[in-house]
Amino acid sequence: NEVGRSRLHTEVLEAAVDKKVTKGAAVAVASRSVAGASVTGSGDLKWPTSARRISSYFGSRSRGYHTGIDIDGNTGDAVWAADSGTVTSAGWSGGYGYCVLVNHGNGIVTRYAHLSSISVSKGAKVSSGQTVGRMGSTGNSTGSHLHFEVIVNGSTKNPLKYL
Repeated sequence: NEVGRSRLHTEVLEAAVDKKVTKGAAVAVASRSVAGASVTGSGDLKWPTSARRISSYFGSRSRGYHTGIDIDGNTGDAVWAADSGTVTSAGWSGGYGYCVLVNHGNGIVTRYAHLSSISVSKGAKVSSGQTVGRMGSTGNSTGSHLHFEVIVNGSTKNPLKYL
């Protein structure tokens, strides 16, 4: 049983800068985004499912390097966006099976893989905690679980350092 959590490390990769965007006579304030994201998350990633048991950790393992964590669960369990953002990919992705990627801005992207179904479409804006799919065992998978990745500026990072 989990007793509590504390943030081990926080690093600001790039300071947010508000800028005026003018189109015709209208003026709006928008936050700078990365890689086309128009919704920027809080930077505080939340646990992405109700299941809690990690069956495989980030890093080296017997069959190579694991780029995320596997959260053991039941087929059909809801999988939630870890933070607000924009869906950049939603569909079949080879060994990941049915997969969703969400760009949270500031260089942070999360991947939700091996889904049994997908609840969002590419380009959709999602809120933190919104269902993006259902847990499953699609692609290269040995049983129902969520493969969850945190990608920062193109490099996978240990998700436990961000949750």
